[in-house]
Amino acid sequence: MSRETKIKIGVGLVSSVILYVVISSIRANVLFKKISEKIQSGGYTDTGLKSFTTWFEVGFHKNPGTNLNYIKQSEGKLKDWASTIEDSWGSWNDDEDAVYSVFTEVPDGVALSQLSEKYSKLYNSDLNDRLNDKLRDSEQLKIGDRLKNKPAFRVIQ
Repeated sequence: MSRETKIKIGVGLVSSVILYVVISSIRANVLFKKISEKIQSGGYTDTGLKSFTTWFEVGFHKNPGTNLNYIKQSEGKLKDWASTIEDSWGSWNDDEDAVYSVFTEVPDGVALSQLSEKYSKLYNSDLNDRLNDKLRDSEQLKIGDRLKNKPAFRVIQ
């Protein structure tokens, strides 16, 4: 075997080892990020939105389980919220804080259902599906935290 062949084989082996180490490092980093996200979110497997599936249904606001007169949001407010959410999706980076601000303002399940219906009509997209597609688990948990202490509806006094 010539010296040139030995060098080529040696370079090939070293290159293979380097490539293996780089790929392993990338895989480990991805796994670390996933584990870290679960730890930061309290280890929950719930995305934060699953608990509110009923409220995301477009018909919930028509029958929230009461015979009492309950408060509904104005069309203008619903359109503002829907456009804030839609405008927050970017090509490279989303404005999660804008999305969080909407869910901070949403007062109850009826309003969320109305928002889902308005979003669907304006953008031909299911709001809950869109949030699940666009936001990581930890970001969805932040929305769930904003909704968890809100009532299903508010009664007109």
